[in-house]
Amino acid sequence: MNKIPFWPKVLGFAGLLPPIAIIALGEMNNPATHSFSFWGVVYGMLILTFLGGAWWAFAAQKAKPPAGIMILSVLPSLIAFMLLVLSFSFMNLAPRLSGLVVGILILLSPLVDGWLHQRGMTPKWWMRLRLPLSLMLGTLTILAGHLA
Repeated sequence: MNKIPFWPKVLGFAGLLPPIAIIALGEMNNPATHSFSFWGVVYGMLILTFLGGAWWAFAAQKAKPPAGIMILSVLPSLIAFMLLVLSFSFMNLAPRLSGLVVGILILLSPLVDGWLHQRGMTPKWWMRLRLPLSLMLGTLTILAGHLA
């Protein structure tokens, strides 16, 4: 069965609403929303760490979890943390760069999902959900960084 169940589909696509709203608010000509679009990049970081957790959970189901995927599954959290520190520290990393890095990682994340899927570690419908969500969220994250 490749049909995406109702709740994963609805909740997955609802997860695109925060960055859309943040980008819209960031475009309003209001001092209260100055650089508000950066929070769209932070949201992308949160979702990227969530994906790492999903990869961990899928791999951990195996009696001998593959070391490579276990290591790969913690990288999103470490990268997101590093980008946050660099953004809010003396480094003052530009939101455009953070958004680009996070957006590209989200766009590439289906490669990991596909690896897991080929080994039967994900639900049969997983890739049908992950591909469009990754394409849309990756693009929104890059846009949020550009606008911040």
